[in-house]
Amino acid sequence: MKAEQQVVATQKLPVIPVLMHPIAGAGIVENRLMLHGMYPDAETAMVSFRDEHAPERQSHYRAYFTERTRDKNKVRVRYLWGREPRRTWVIGVTHNSPEAVCILIGNNLANCWMGSGIRWEFYEDCECENLLDMGRIDQWDLLKGTTPTQLEMLAGEGVRPTGKWNFDGLMWDRKCSLCGAEISLNAYLFNIDSAVCKKCGNRPFLAPSLHRWLNEEDLHPITPTEEMTLYILEWMSYVGSTFGEVRRDAEDADGQRIKSLAEKSLIWQATNRDSKERVRVLIEANTSINFEMYSGACVLLRKAMTGEEPFKEEHQIAAEFVAKATELVRVRQLSTRGN
Repeated sequence: MKAEQQVVATQKLPVIPVLMHPIAGAGIVENRLMLHGMYPDAETAMVSFRDEHAPERQSHYRAYFTERTRDKNKVRVRYLWGREPRRTWVIGVTHNSPEAVCILIGNNLANCWMGSGIRWEFYEDCECENLLDMGRIDQWDLLKGTTPTQLEMLAGEGVRPTGKWNFDGLMWDRKCSLCGAEISLNAYLFNIDSAVCKKCGNRPFLAPSLHRWLNEEDLHPITPTEEMTLYILEWMSYVGSTFGEVRRDAEDADGQRIKSLAEKSLIWQATNRDSKERVRVLIEANTSINFEMYSGACVLLRKAMTGEEPFKEEHQIAAEFVAKATELVRVRQLSTRGN
């Protein structure tokens, strides 16, 4: 692929010739992700993060300077640690250009977590008297000002970004527990449980968490089944998950393990002809909630969680109402038994 085809241009973030890590992540269904906060989109959220952690606000720095080599086209890049006494060491030799130096700095720190309180400073001299440039330790500031033509030229010199430039630790990597696909997600911007594997449709963070929790409950059955099921349904409905997206493994067709728990709950029984009247008695005896309203909300939630209808705002509202109403019934039943 030519460098011209690699240009990443956005309206808000700096234009850079190649994006080392997509803003949202990789291997996921992006339109299913839930943003944290009230941001309209991921790019705006990332801009806000970078503004909050702008280089001039950083409390720490890493200073670099260059020195000549026998080859006039190459420079030796040194990292300067401390002001007094001065200690330096070479991080590498690269093409004699600011763009190449920044790429070398990034590659030298690749696969490292640098936090969000460190900036890089590039000086002309070892005394650090003439500051040439500075920026955040991220892909946008390290590659800023580099053109596609320069990137292609530097690549010809063997200089190109390599390794993981996940310096802020925003990207979480894992393999999908169902299909083994490589997943990457910006966990700072998005709810990890909303991530859906693009390859198999399972939720690589949510599904293992739910089944691990169920396995622990099997070993230590201290939580009543109704409370446990209600907790799972709340968890799933909050991120708009269907049963088919929380499969334990290839043998768990359509997420039947968790679905079978839901089928024993009041929420499901309120939608079944054989058990509907029994649930009506429980609702009316323990609350002043209109049963038809309750059962109607249960129907909405059931359709969304089985995949019959896509999750929308009304399904989220129904899920919240049903969960609180069902919990109220459970608590009042326990209170009555206690008396």
